[in-house]
Amino acid sequence: MANSPQTWNMLKAWQATVQNEVLVGGVSPFSTFTNADAALYGATGNPGDAAIYIGFPPKDIKTIYTTQCWIMPLSESVRWRNNPHVFDESNVYCLVLGYYVANYYSVTQNMVSIRDVFHTVIGAHAEQPNDTLVTAAKWGSVSGHANGFFMTEEIGRDWLCWGATRWMRQQWSVKNNIQT
Repeated sequence: MANSPQTWNMLKAWQATVQNEVLVGGVSPFSTFTNADAALYGATGNPGDAAIYIGFPPKDIKTIYTTQCWIMPLSESVRWRNNPHVFDESNVYCLVLGYYVANYYSVTQNMVSIRDVFHTVIGAHAEQPNDTLVTAAKWGSVSGHANGFFMTEEIGRDWLCWGATRWMRQQWSVKNNIQT
């Protein structure tokens, strides 16, 4: 068990899970980062990383990545102590964007497939009592963030989106049973 919060590592682990397990027809449905973007944003930092970001979308979303995913921590973490353990519960929003470059139908079909696989992956990772980063996860909702399918306009272009909130709990121990 960790002895401090590991939020960035938790988000990176979820990014790697999405890259390695959200597969449609056996391959990642997300566009591949350029080498420079893979080093900056990628799950492994290597060429071949899928366009799966951590953080909020910038104002200059790159349209070269026609299918991309954003993993955004939303709410303040809630912490409480069950001495010597601390539980940190967070809501993390997953947003998948599909850009209508050519074929509306194929983008829609791909997005529906991504949604189906996402739900299967979450089910497979719902309880992880032996994981050092995330001990539990499930789908949830947070007001102000759309769950399900919706359309949005980014940089003057239409994108089909699918969003869902993932509740995640990490746990760590307090050194020397410190009392507050």
